[in-house]
Amino acid sequence: MYGQTEAAPRISYVPPRDLPDYAHTIGKPVPGGMLWIEDSMGRRITDTSVPGELVYQGPNVMMGYATTRQEIARPTRPTLLRTGDLAERLDNGYFRMVGRASRFVKLFGLRIGLDEIETKLRADGLNAYSAGDDSGIVVFVEKIEPNAAANLRVQLADSMKIPASVIAVSPLTKVPLLSSGKVDYRALNSKAADVLAAQSADIPQGDLKPALARILRCNDFDDAMSFRDLGGDSLAYLEAELLLNAKLSKLPNRWEDMPIGDLLIQQSVTKESPVKQRISVRPDLLMRLAAITTVVLLHATGYSVGGGVYILTILAGFSFAGFQLKPLIDLRIGKVLATMLLPILLAYYATLAVLSTIFPIELRWIILTANFYAAGDSITVSQFLLPYWFVSAYAQIIALFTLMLLLGSVRHTIARYPFLFGVGLFAVVSIVMSLTPAGDLPYRTQIRYTLGTLQLFTIGWCISAALGSIQKAIVSVLVVISYLVLWLDADASVTLLLTVAPLLVIWSPRISLPKTISKGLLELGTLTLYIYIAHVPMLLVAQHIIEPPILIFCATMLASIIAAFAMRLLFGWILDRIYRQLNLLWN
Repeated sequence: MYGQTEAAPRISYVPPRDLPDYAHTIGKPVPGGMLWIEDSMGRRITDTSVPGELVYQGPNVMMGYATTRQEIARPTRPTLLRTGDLAERLDNGYFRMVGRASRFVKLFGLRIGLDEIETKLRADGLNAYSAGDDSGIVVFVEKIEPNAAANLRVQLADSMKIPASVIAVSPLTKVPLLSSGKVDYRALNSKAADVLAAQSADIPQGDLKPALARILRCNDFDDAMSFRDLGGDSLAYLEAELLLNAKLSKLPNRWEDMPIGDLLIQQSVTKESPVKQRISVRPDLLMRLAAITTVVLLHATGYSVGGGVYILTILAGFSFAGFQLKPLIDLRIGKVLATMLLPILLAYYATLAVLSTIFPIELRWIILTANFYAAGDSITVSQFLLPYWFVSAYAQIIALFTLMLLLGSVRHTIARYPFLFGVGLFAVVSIVMSLTPAGDLPYRTQIRYTLGTLQLFTIGWCISAALGSIQKAIVSVLVVISYLVLWLDADASVTLLLTVAPLLVIWSPRISLPKTISKGLLELGTLTLYIYIAHVPMLLVAQHIIEPPILIFCATMLASIIAAFAMRLLFGWILDRIYRQLNLLWN
């Protein structure tokens, strides 16, 4: 039987014949009474196995708790009782209790039952009591060692799919009890608030959080959000990885998907921390550096080493799918455009302004349509500007994707099936190209049109979205098919890069290198955008003072790296102030 003081003597019962099978339920309402379940908005829940607040109606519901004589004299009385208990209805009409309404918290949109946590832990042999509110959960466990408490905290976070930063596991020496002998959860909630406050104060943020905010160019952020949620780009990723390698004793795998609050908790660099001798880097970093090197080598020497800019295009799609989908799906369009376009366009237009003092700049380079002319035969501009066709094509692709995601149907598809969307888009673009005159052009010309650039961009998208061996194998097949159908007429160096580089990014694990080398590569990786922009004027200067091609390349590369450092400092300072104002506007 089930009852409450406010509806004596009983609310429901299980008929004796059903006790063997339904003893775990509260049965059906007593004769003359009615039971149903309501959601948090007061709407009746008619589906089975859906929890909600149990509501009872019947003649045995008490009049209430009187505090004045007038209330005692009141002639009418309520017939409705909101029990405060959570239950679900079974297929046969019986009800099963699942907890108290006051024993639930809501974290990150999830409704979490504190009683359910206790039940699971006690089934594992732990004498546990849970408390908390919508700011966090504390699990009190009798006779638990610190190491076991830390492990349990991680297990709870994984099982509930919430950050470990909002969970605490605390030892309990004595269970607070009421005079009735029941657990005093009010006292536990008070103690839980103190534990959560102390845990928040103990997070060793140091300069890590403001440094991450600077890299992400935002004034502040919710610790529960991940780097990916915050919409960083690939260069910001490299900066953050460089920072975290210095601040954390061990950089977790897939840290970009972890709540940043968890990274703050893991910050534990002390004098006693072991000095790391090796740091692992992702294969896409090595591909990025190889690509920018071949770009400069091709333009400085004329050697047949093309394909670098094509790899940069694939990596742009890889970065876009990896870091910008969440903001775009949330319709934070301004954030995405500012992240993906502002840095490159600021550096690009500043460089054009400098070059305009040497020779006139045609309008097509200013309005970002030069890739169409660079793809044709009528090039009338200085050859030194030709590498900048990529900037125009890149800006067009980002704008095109942004427009596509303004459509709700596209956003919903990407949110549910990001990999299939990428594969489908690649197929559509490839078919459209084959049916247009662009499909008959040589590959080095074809790639400079928007569709050709988009084709490589979607390959990068698919690589980033691929999860598991099957999807990675599908992307690998796409790369091979692209070689056989689309890239076969390209130069040998182009086809080599276009096939080997994507496959390495797909299949190669992180590569462990000596600490000094890894830090140097990460640092250079953050400069690739500016190296690409800077190498054009640096090449112009080098060709006027040096003759041997290989020395021109070395001088151009060195000068571009130095210029890129200076550009990052200058434009980083400018961008910080622009983003600060934009964040104020967006918020």
